[in-house]
Amino acid sequence: MLLTFGLIYLFEDLVKWIWGGRIRSIPPPELFSGSVTIWQATVPSYRLFVIAFGLAMAVLLWLVIERTRLGAIIRAGVFDAEMTAGMGINIDRVFTMVFGFGAALAGLSGVIAGPIQSAQPPMGATILVPALIVVVVGGLGSLKGSLAGSLIIGQAETFGKAWLPGASMLMIYVVMAAVVLLRPQGLFGRPLR
Repeated sequence: MLLTFGLIYLFEDLVKWIWGGRIRSIPPPELFSGSVTIWQATVPSYRLFVIAFGLAMAVLLWLVIERTRLGAIIRAGVFDAEMTAGMGINIDRVFTMVFGFGAALAGLSGVIAGPIQSAQPPMGATILVPALIVVVVGGLGSLKGSLAGSLIIGQAETFGKAWLPGASMLMIYVVMAAVVLLRPQGLFGRPLR
């Protein structure tokens, strides 16, 4: 994890050195440039698209992991990599492919978040710590845990900004500490051995 943090800061400075550190605002697509009224609240259409896209990706990932042969190989490799390799599956290649797919999803997420947050070199580093907290709360190796953790942490941060603006980031750490104290493996993680 520390190596990942170090590489993020290294590549962030490299990007600033080559292309500069200017913040670039990205307009939403013309199709989603308006707003919609829901229960007397005006919501930007692009935010609804982001919510729908996120839910669609969650369902798609669940289907791949739970209902396909590739998903069974990934789950077997996570549970016992040596036994999976012993069955003639190149588990290193599978994990490399999963890593590459995850990196592509992260890049796609950055593009989709661009109209909401603006594009800037440190935009990935600002989401890294909350993403790590989501995984800890949800439980390592659990897709439904990551989904539940993201909803819980998102609500904690949003309500923290409304109730305690000066300490809003503290709320997500309080939630994480409470979950770790009650269930060290996370909400949907396997019990620690």
